[in-house]
Amino acid sequence: MGRLKGGQLHKVSTDTLKLLALGEGRPDARLFLAFADQEAADSVVGWRAVVLQQNGIEKVVVDLSEPDRQRIIDAQGLQKMVNPQDP
Repeated sequence: MGRLKGGQLHKVSTDTLKLLALGEGRPDARLFLAFADQEAADSVVGWRAVVLQQNGIEKVVVDLSEPDRQRIIDAQGLQKMVNPQDP
């Protein structure tokens, strides 16, 4: 949930490349990148957004149940980077 960070933006780039490759073999297919919330979708900007637009890849926000939303938030809490040397 929220703005995408470093590795998450790389994942968007990788997924976009996969969609482009799959789309080559299925020119009539609609291509989507799904996000858990609008803030995440809106954080795809700059060249990444241009690539999506120019290739007809649609960003969609999935309507999650509250338990699923909370599971994502909990998982994000476990993924926070911390410096083990900090007190």
